[in-house]
Amino acid sequence: MFGLRIFRLALAGLIFSALLISGPIMYVYPSIAPNPWYSPSWYDYAQNAIAALQTGASSWGTPGSPSYYQRTYSFYPGDVVVTDFESWRGQAPPPPGYEGEYGNALLFGLYLDGGGKTFRLRDLWYYENFFGSPDTFSFAGQAYGYDLVGHYYGPDGIPGTADDIWYGESNPGNDSVLVNRLWFTGLGAAFSVSDPADLPYALWWITHQDYPFGWGTYWIWIDGQLVTASAGASLVPEPATAALIGLGLAGLLCLRRYRKAA
Repeated sequence: MFGLRIFRLALAGLIFSALLISGPIMYVYPSIAPNPWYSPSWYDYAQNAIAALQTGASSWGTPGSPSYYQRTYSFYPGDVVVTDFESWRGQAPPPPGYEGEYGNALLFGLYLDGGGKTFRLRDLWYYENFFGSPDTFSFAGQAYGYDLVGHYYGPDGIPGTADDIWYGESNPGNDSVLVNRLWFTGLGAAFSVSDPADLPYALWWITHQDYPFGWGTYWIWIDGQLVTASAGASLVPEPATAALIGLGLAGLLCLRRYRKAA
């Protein structure tokens, strides 16, 4: 029994060493979130997203609830519309169970592991192309929080030991602290509609764009190595909205991008 225990410990050490020398890894996962600006479910959604990213799960939370997190690589027009009035996925008023919601946005969540090496948040960048509209964002000046969690292994470089430091809501740190891993609910964008009467035409307008997709890319240099990953999600037109006749939509929609507050 003692010899078997030694073997298991040795094997665990070899596996951990292999993970450390495998190099940095990065994954990007699209999802449809409740309105990041106004939703009362946003905080719970962010918590579910972080839990899913940390465990590698494709979904987390209670299905059918506004805070339910699920990866997706396609979306409907109503999934990328936030509103100043109550709505959910293009429906106004929203269906039962979604009262008090204000639309949805496409987010690009992130998992980044330095492969045993440390990095700083200030060196992380994000590029997005949302329906042909590009944008770049630097994480310099940001801090950790409920939707952005960092993990430093400590001086011993071993996760799960007494010198580990976790950064998040209760310990935000800053953009200069060293971490070995991080998980982020995501950056993303949506179109904004202020008048309920404009919503049907807005959905029609979205289906007729030349670049009906969202694309998110993160990148960072870790110990001289460029680490980057991308993911995209494509629009799936709904027959009901595709059949609408578009009217004068100039100035009807504005683009809103969500960024984590410092």
